[in-house]
Amino acid sequence: YLIQAWYKIMTITTRRIIYIIFILIFLLAAPVILLYTAGYNYNFKKGNFLKTGVLLVDAKPTDAHFKINGATYNNSLPARISNLKPKDYVIEVERDGYWPWSKTLTLGSGETVFATNIFLPKKSTPELIFDSAINQAIFLEKGNQFILVTPKQNGAQIILFDTLTSKTNIL
Repeated sequence: YLIQAWYKIMTITTRRIIYIIFILIFLLAAPVILLYTAGYNYNFKKGNFLKTGVLLVDAKPTDAHFKINGATYNNSLPARISNLKPKDYVIEVERDGYWPWSKTLTLGSGETVFATNIFLPKKSTPELIFDSAINQAIFLEKGNQFILVTPKQNGAQIILFDTLTSKTNIL
């Protein structure tokens, strides 16, 4: 019974109108969807499409949290934030027990901006690690050690200081 009633309502003219409406919706929606997937957003103020940008954020420690213009992101680091409109962004990276990092970065149309190699130093109270005068200090990054040159009565003394164990060895 419903099918017969439906066919009475759906004349050939009604079906053609519905068909044309669906074609028009497709012709309007398809370009917008294609432009959005290609990385474009419509700017209502300027009345045109703008190519969006990408922001890459990476920091140590990797369990730090980051904010973009005050909005907290729950992404784990490293993070890739895409479809951002071209403008200035304030990036903040923070974690409890560490000093925070903040910087304003300008993202242009179609650009990728990197906020990487961010190191958050640990908040700690200073401690005395060496109580003599030091003429020169060289940090050996690979071994987390310092080579210290200290004055001595007859010249200089060379000391190897290990930052992990806080032990010194006279060379």
